[in-house]
Amino acid sequence: MALKLLKPLAIVFLVVYFVYLVVSRAPAELAASALHKRVPALWLTGVKGTVWSGQAASGQYDLAKSSLPLGEVKWRISFWSLLTLKPCIQFETGPSSTTASGKACQSLAGTTYLKDLSINSSVAPFSEYLAVELGGRGSVDVVTGELRFGSNNSVNVESLDARLAWQNAQANTGDSWMNLGSYAATVKENTSKGVTAQIFNLEAPVNMEMAANWTQESGWHLNGSVVMLEKAPDLLKQGIQLVGQELAPNTYQVTWP
Repeated sequence: MALKLLKPLAIVFLVVYFVYLVVSRAPAELAASALHKRVPALWLTGVKGTVWSGQAASGQYDLAKSSLPLGEVKWRISFWSLLTLKPCIQFETGPSSTTASGKACQSLAGTTYLKDLSINSSVAPFSEYLAVELGGRGSVDVVTGELRFGSNNSVNVESLDARLAWQNAQANTGDSWMNLGSYAATVKENTSKGVTAQIFNLEAPVNMEMAANWTQESGWHLNGSVVMLEKAPDLLKQGIQLVGQELAPNTYQVTWP
């Protein structure tokens, strides 16, 4: 019985070792090209090394009207992950205004696994998606994540354990910058293959307890309470009246949409 098991195991090992020899000698440009095909918004230049272990002198991620500079990008593929037929890549970027690091794995079934993923960036480039210019820095820390991507950019969130933060938040009122404070959120998967987030203030002119839910079919839904503190800017106090129902003096229930 042992001999019968030994033969297929030896064949698998030889196949994986052959793949290792090929990948360890393939130029890093192949990896950069493959990444760009899978993520068209990602650009790497000045690439050197091998597919197995390489680096790019600079990288950037394109948004609709702006881009996020990534600085130097380094990566390394785990040999042992090939044995489980779930190739994993360890990467890091920087120094730059946007930095990222972590580990990503891809199964043959099409599931993407994330571990110890950390992203830190200015939020200013993301203002193009909103009706107001924003300031401050945002961060995303994913402890673990399991995502399944489909056609038309659809995604099913199988599992997720993440933290978000917005430090020194600001909004441009047109005449000046309004300080909004700092906020954070814990993010988990929900029962509809989407995400649920608990949003709260860290140090801000408001006390906030907000629940946010997202699914591919219905988008975002927000529900929670906001208490305006005495130090809150007058413009913020006026704005909350447009989106919230006053339950008590300076206390509002917010439901959107």
